[in-house]
Amino acid sequence: MSTLVRDGRGGEKGRNGVGEAFRRRSWQHGAMLGTLAILNQKGGVGKTTVTLGLASAAAAAGRRVLVVDLDPQASTSWVLGIDPTDLTRTVADVLGGKHRKLGGIVRPSAWTDLIDVLPSNSGLQQLEAGSSKRLRTALTDVEN
Repeated sequence: MSTLVRDGRGGEKGRNGVGEAFRRRSWQHGAMLGTLAILNQKGGVGKTTVTLGLASAAAAAGRRVLVVDLDPQASTSWVLGIDPTDLTRTVADVLGGKHRKLGGIVRPSAWTDLIDVLPSNSGLQQLEAGSSKRLRTALTDVEN
């Protein structure tokens, strides 16, 4: 939930400075806006930082976000409050075909109720080969 303040011109804006009128025009509530992938083979280029920043901005704008952590190091999952060592099921189970439904795997983040996580752990390393459409197929059931 965003805290509203007056912007000095009679309008309201959230903590992040995005005006409420802009937010109402910019987002069609109830409609999934699409998928955004942040990827790069090289490590240390800011993939996790950018992903977390975008998720935070979307949540601040009142949007629900599903962060899919596809890194075996599971940094994104960890930062969002999920301990990868405590997981019994992860995105690796979905991509490996052990689980078709995401319901029992997706976890709420510790940041906000608007951000959910499809967590990862080191088991993902074993699945580097295979169809590039596995994730797309798994996410077809994701609803707002």
